[in-house]
Order: sequence, then C-alpha cells, then structure tokens
Amino acid sequence: MTNTPTESLAGAAYVAQYLSEHPDFFQQHRELLIQLNIPHEAGAISLVERQVKALRDRSRELQSQMIDMLRNARDNERLLNQCMALALAMTQAGSATQLLHTVRQQLLNDFQCDAFAALLCDHQLLLPAGAREVEHEILLGSLGCEFPDGEPVCGLLEKPVREFLFGELKPELQSVALLPLGIRAERGLIAIASRNSERFVPQMGTVFLQVISQLFDALLRHHGRDQNSRNDVIL
Repeated sequence: MTNTPTESLAGAAYVAQYLSEHPDFFQQHRELLIQLNIPHEAGAISLVERQVKALRDRSRELQSQMIDMLRNARDNERLLNQCMALALAMTQAGSATQLLHTVRQQLLNDFQCDAFAALLCDHQLLLPAGAREVEHEILLGSLGCEFPDGEPVCGLLEKPVREFLFGELKPELQSVALLPLGIRAERGLIAIASRNSERFVPQMGTVFLQVISQLFDALLRHHGRDQNSRNDVIL
C-alpha cells in the first residue's frame, strides 16, 4: 500500500520529533548510520561532521553577535560621555545666545554633524542670535511631521526639507535628525544633518538626542524668563 503525501509528511515529522527527543538514538543504533543517505556537494559526509559544522557555524554566529554587542556598548559609552559633557556645558551658559552657541559647536564637533539649525516658534521669548523665528504651522507643514509624542525624528533629507532648514547652499547633506522642543515642536526644533546618508536613520536610538532637546528646551525657557524679568525691571 502506497502512503499518501500527507501521511508521508506526518511520518517524517514524527521521526524528526522522536530523534530530537532522543539525541543518543544513533549511539544505540549505530548500524543505521550506514544506511543513512546524507547528500553533500563534495561527496558523502558523516553525521558527526555535519553536526560539528553546524556547531561551528552557530559558534561563529554567536561570536559575531557578541562582537556587535561589545561595539554597541562602546558606542553607547562614548555617546553617554559626549552627552554628559554637552549637558554640563549647556548648564554653564549664561544666556540664550551662549546656550545656542554651545549646542551648535559641540554637536558639530563631537557628534559627527555637518550642519546645524535652530528654528524657534515661541514669540514670548527673546530670539537668541543664530536662531531663526518661524510660525509653528509653517514649521510643521514644511517638514511634513507633527511630532505628536515630542520625540526626535531621523531619516533621509529630501530637497524641500533641506532647503527649508539649511538653505540652498547645502546640497551635500543626506540625512537629518529633528529634535523638537515640546510636544508637536510647539516651541520649535533643532535640526542637525550629515553628509552621510546612514548617519541618521529611522531605526536608530534617539534617547541621547531626546535628552539634549529636552535640556536645551528647559534652559532656553529659563534664560527667556530671566531676560523678560530684567526687561520688566528696566521698564
């Protein structure tokens, strides 16, 4: 009687399950090894050799994963140190203009960025030198992004967005990170860009970028309130 394909598949699955549950089966039935037909491009290969090869491949895979983990750990440690240095320098700035200058210089020098822009929407704060004032709706419409959760957004830099952020003299910029100031970038944003198309990608982690944007936002408002208070005293 000939087995149907379904019955053959069921039988094969049963045999495979049984062998996986009894890994010492061939040690107890070594005579069956002679009857096994294990094809190989270069000729016959023993089951032990095939098993050793599989273990070596798995070992190389695990080693590669460990190397990647160590590399990521070193990168994260470096980023953490840079972020801490930037945060310390930001807290030592004496004005909104000094704050913006500090952030620009350290992002460009220490974070592998090729361009920086600060676009602010809070008209109640004095605009620091080096920043650009823009209406909130124009900002969101030009970027095509709403920033609903107030988290940074990274990705490739398209020409209309590049020209809106950095002008027409930066055609070489390929990727960008947008750091919103507040939910929906209600007070504006910081934009940093790179000539490297893989520098800022959507799947990258943004924890450090978010720390920078939130600290900058808080300090900018602090300096703005101080400036407004001094102006009220003068008046």
